[in-house]
Amino acid sequence: YAVIKEGLDLEVPNRKPTLVEFCPGEPREVELLPHQKENVGAALAAVNCLVEETGWASPPPGPVTRGLNLPHRLESVGTINGIEFINDSKATNPAATIAAINSFEEPIRLLLGGKAKRSSYDRLISRVESSSVKATYLFGSAKGKLAEILEKDGVAHFDTYSTMEKAAQKAFNDAGEGDVVLLSPGCSSYDRFNNFEERGEKFNETVNVMAN
Repeated sequence: YAVIKEGLDLEVPNRKPTLVEFCPGEPREVELLPHQKENVGAALAAVNCLVEETGWASPPPGPVTRGLNLPHRLESVGTINGIEFINDSKATNPAATIAAINSFEEPIRLLLGGKAKRSSYDRLISRVESSSVKATYLFGSAKGKLAEILEKDGVAHFDTYSTMEKAAQKAFNDAGEGDVVLLSPGCSSYDRFNNFEERGEKFNETVNVMAN
């Protein structure tokens, strides 16, 4: 941000990589989720390494708000009958879905699926068991694989659906006031969609249909 604002032309020397420790960023007047604070802290540390004279302990709120308010990344789509819908279609791997689950204390109705990655889903399923996830709604070509893991681990509240839209509709039907319907697939979108953006737009359309 400092480089862009001041129009500085920096020559970054070719040095051996070093480990830089940082703390989560706490910008003024901006409410952030836990993983967003970590991202801001990492970005702030990187800027301070390049432009040493900044010495920022807290980043300015404007760039933080613009940089984190992105579609398909824990995007709040709307609220229907006290039920909030969150579009996190960008979560295309298990670690990203874990970060999304950790962002909410409210009861979660989790939409999980798509095309499975080679990554292990065991850690994600363990987090589902110990979190506020009330039920999991599986869709896409990975739904069978995910169902096997959930069943093996003794997770009771899950079912499979032919499409993401049907999974979202069932989650809405099951949810009560104060619940969060969270699309955080943990899988790629390529079994049906061209990219995660297209998947996210379809989710937004589905929520709009339900709202009307």
